[in-house]
Amino acid sequence: MTEDTASVESKMSCVRLIWWRNFRGGEDGVMPEKRKNMVYLLNRLSSPDSTERCDAIEELAQYRHPRVLRALKSSLLFDPEDVVRCSAAEQLGYWEKPSVLPFLVAALADRSWLVRGWAAAAIGDMNVIRYRTLHIQRIVEEAFRLETHPFPKLNMGYALYRFGDRGYLDYILSLLSHRSYRIRCAVANTLLEILQENIADTGVIYHAVEQALQTEKTVAARESFRRVLDRLGQSIEYETITDTEC
Repeated sequence: MTEDTASVESKMSCVRLIWWRNFRGGEDGVMPEKRKNMVYLLNRLSSPDSTERCDAIEELAQYRHPRVLRALKSSLLFDPEDVVRCSAAEQLGYWEKPSVLPFLVAALADRSWLVRGWAAAAIGDMNVIRYRTLHIQRIVEEAFRLETHPFPKLNMGYALYRFGDRGYLDYILSLLSHRSYRIRCAVANTLLEILQENIADTGVIYHAVEQALQTEKTVAARESFRRVLDRLGQSIEYETITDTEC
């Protein structure tokens, strides 16, 4: 290979490297403009305004980058505002990575019942049945036993139900008669999440929600219960059609 040929090859290698970094996403798989925006959002997590930090966390959801994951874990454990820690817990649940679970489990001991509730919901939203070997279920069971506030306890019950323990459905359904309409609405939302993945308990859920609707006085909870019944109607119809086809 002549000196000129070697020079040309060297230049072509540089061109290919520049193309790769700029058009295929750079060294870390993030396009330069997106990386710039990602760094900007990460910096916003240091803002003194909790609303701005929450907004940054939600926008960072589009980036599956190790720096973002580390920042979300840090926000969940150390941000002084519970609303920011709740946002971090929610976003971490969408990652569905085993490395996320210890941080969500740690948040089950947060001083704020809101954060404990969102962390439990995030655990439930993950495909937790895959992580039974990590002893997460035992830890959540202990947190459920010690919890006194109905909101996090509801979501812990949901997480344990998602682990495969259908016995926790009875506790979830018992909260349909809780004195707080906000908890009753939260139960309806939890049941909608359950029905996205599981139609095995549709009969039990339908009966419980139908009974609760008959005695419900608040507009918000009645609408929430009706949404569950509408979803259940679709599930039961689908199940009937499937059985008929078989």
